Amino acid sequence: MRFAYILTRSLLLFTLSLCLFLSCATLQPAMKPSAEYQSLSGTIPIPPPTREQREVFHRDVKSGQVTLRKGEGKVFSGYVTDNRAFLEQVITPLLAPHVQELSTQHPAEMINTLTLFGFEIYRVYFGEPSHTWEFYRWGGDLFDLDDPQERGYRHDDKYGLDCSGFISLPYDLAVHFGLLDAKDAAAVFSSRGFEQHCRKLGSADRGGRGGTSNRYRVDSIDVSKLGRVLFSVKKGQPPNREDLEKLQAGDLVSGPGHVGIIVEARGELYYLESGRDVIPPKGTFLVPAAVAIETFADHYSNLTVRRSLPDYGRIGKQ
Repeated sequence: MRFAYILTRSLLLFTLSLCLFLSCATLQPAMKPSAEYQSLSGTIPIPPPTREQREVFHRDVKSGQVTLRKGEGKVFSGYVTDNRAFLEQVITPLLAPHVQELSTQHPAEMINTLTLFGFEIYRVYFGEPSHTWEFYRWGGDLFDLDDPQERGYRHDDKYGLDCSGFISLPYDLAVHFGLLDAKDAAAVFSSRGFEQHCRKLGSADRGGRGGTSNRYRVDSIDVSKLGRVLFSVKKGQPPNREDLEKLQAGDLVSGPGHVGIIVEARGELYYLESGRDVIPPKGTFLVPAAVAIETFADHYSNLTVRRSLPDYGRIGKQ
């Protein structure tokens, strides 16, 4: 009897252990929050920087200090970026041969290509060695429109983009190369599109220091008022499955003081940003859109997902 009891107990423990193992094995793929990062460049190849380019464009180049006099007698001193030089000398030669091809794509597909390209080229040239996604620079935008900065992360560095500078980059490139009309509502997240929007509605551009204009550079506070809202997520709550199915490339995830962008890569939707608010601290993983939005909502209240582009859906399903 004792042998039968021990045998029965052993079989029961084995069965429970097997069930637990199978359960964990089944849950593990769903619980894995991100995909291993690999180079995102594809449609627009990005060759390794030459020695000459490396000498000019790298993350440790310091900016010169300037003083800017603005309206109402306000004077601001600090450091400005020179991302336009990077645009003219590095980005344009790589991007210009692909403009005709990009012009045949739907705006969502075109913006997706430009976002992936912009993210990758800034990562390659200005990424931090210990955190390869980190090219953040407080007060950094593609056209150097922002005011001189006196403080903030890498505020005195010459190259880099802050969160709103990064999400504007694909839209700025699209308008700059004639792929979007600045007067079109789809271009409102670009600086020239934002300028047209403000002039049309008589709105003030107040994203500069001290509530002054910063030459229509799109700031995070501006994003929260632009485009159309797809859905909102309350702080600490996961997004609804029905809302996630609405996502497409080029959508912006916006919260107070921060913004990121949705891209499609390898047949899946992911979230990209400049900064470390949502992405993993080591920057070795791509964060799926659903995971990123839920993480974003844990950090910020009044999260909205916004769109300026025509509805298109998933690129991979077209």
